[in-house]
Amino acid sequence: MRKVMMVMVGMLFCAGCGNIRFAPSEEQKQNAWVHNRTAAIAAQEAATAIEQSKQRPDVWTVADSGLELAIAIAGLFGGAYATRVVKFLQEAKAKSNAMKEIVLANEIFKKTNPDAAEAFKDAQSNQSPLTKQIVVEMKS
Repeated sequence: MRKVMMVMVGMLFCAGCGNIRFAPSEEQKQNAWVHNRTAAIAAQEAATAIEQSKQRPDVWTVADSGLELAIAIAGLFGGAYATRVVKFLQEAKAKSNAMKEIVLANEIFKKTNPDAAEAFKDAQSNQSPLTKQIVVEMKS
């Protein structure tokens, strides 16, 4: 009896449990497919999110957002002082947009007229270091 049990256990060990298991039902197959597809889509979205998170925010977008937030906060407080602050911030936003347009137009002009690029560099050589830094940040 002991030898028979040992032979059966040996056969089970060698053959494995594959013959004892039931085949998966259609529902289990569909569930596995949905799980696999969901995992693939999640992995793809995660790769896209990683790429988007690596990108630096645009300087203009950050400046505009900050000014809009400051205008909204000043509007909450109200009063004569708040209206002055809002007016100042609106002027700052308009000047920021004008500066953006000037820098972008200059870049387009330099690309379309490469012979004028040296003249631009010469004209900008007398700028203060702070102005040069601001323009470099705006370009990037």
